[in-house]
Amino acid sequence: TNKPIIISFGMTEWFEVEIAMKILSETGNENIIPMHCTAKYPLELENANLQIISELKRRYGGIVGFSDHTESVEIGGWAAMLGARVFEKHFTLDRSSMGADHGYALEPKDFALYVRNIRSSLKSFGTGKKAYFPEELTGRRRFGTYLDANAIKGSKVKDLTINKTRPRTEVPAIMMELLKELSLSKDLESGSELKWIDLE
Repeated sequence: TNKPIIISFGMTEWFEVEIAMKILSETGNENIIPMHCTAKYPLELENANLQIISELKRRYGGIVGFSDHTESVEIGGWAAMLGARVFEKHFTLDRSSMGADHGYALEPKDFALYVRNIRSSLKSFGTGKKAYFPEELTGRRRFGTYLDANAIKGSKVKDLTINKTRPRTEVPAIMMELLKELSLSKDLESGSELKWIDLE
C-alpha cells in the first residue's frame, strides 16, 4: 500500500531492529517511522533510555517516535528535544477503571498537559544559530569599535585610531587584537562604526 508504517521496537535488540527495518525498506516504502519503546507497564523514568531516540534518528533518518509507557507528563517534551515527532501514550477517562492499561494511562487533563509540553519543547528548540536579541544588545556591558579619525582603504586595523565605547557594535572591541593585521576594504569617516564588511 506504501502507506506510512509506524513500528514500535519494544522487546528488541539492535540486530532485530536492523532486520525489521531492512525488510520494510526492501518493499520500497520510504514512510517508515521507527518508535523507541520499552515494553514495561508502567515504565520508570530511569529506565526510559531516551538516547535511543537520537540513535534511531542517526541510523535511519526521517521521522522517528517514542512509544511512552511512563506516567510522566514531562517526558514527551524531553523526547521531542531528542528528535521524536510521533508519540504513543496510553489514554483513559478514568485511571481507576478495571483493565491492564488504565492504571498508568493519562486522563484528559494530564494528557492535554503532555501535549502542551511537547509543543512547548518544539517551540523552544530554535534554529541553533547563536545570535543576540535586540533586548540583549541594549542591556549588555560590552564595548564597540568606532573610528576616531578618517581612514583610507587599505589601512591596517592596527594603525587605526579606535574609540572603544558603548554600545557594542558588530565588531566588538574585545576582538581588535585578533583583527590587527586585517585592512579596511573602503574609506571610512571619523565616527563610523566598524563593521565586518569593512574588513579584508
